[in-house]
Amino acid sequence: MTAAFVWFAVAVPLGKHTLWGHLLAIFSTPQAKDLADGTREQAHKVAERMREEMHPPDMAQPRPPAPVPPSAPPPAHPPAHKTPTKKSPRP
Repeated sequence: MTAAFVWFAVAVPLGKHTLWGHLLAIFSTPQAKDLADGTREQAHKVAERMREEMHPPDMAQPRPPAPVPPSAPPPAHPPAHKTPTKKSPRP
């Protein structure tokens, strides 16, 4: 299907040009180039505005890392762990 359309676009004359020739003629006019330039310019403005909204200038600057609090000294005596013992039944 796609191959048939491509063949039609480049091989079958439609008046003085093929479909491809007409498209090239249309899109190479100064008006089409102006439209493309204006669209590109507006797209860049919108993209920049979105970047600014997503990353405000104050957030864009890297912040210095937060100071690391000094670690507490290890306890002098580790807590004693009592292991539960199984009580034997009394006779």
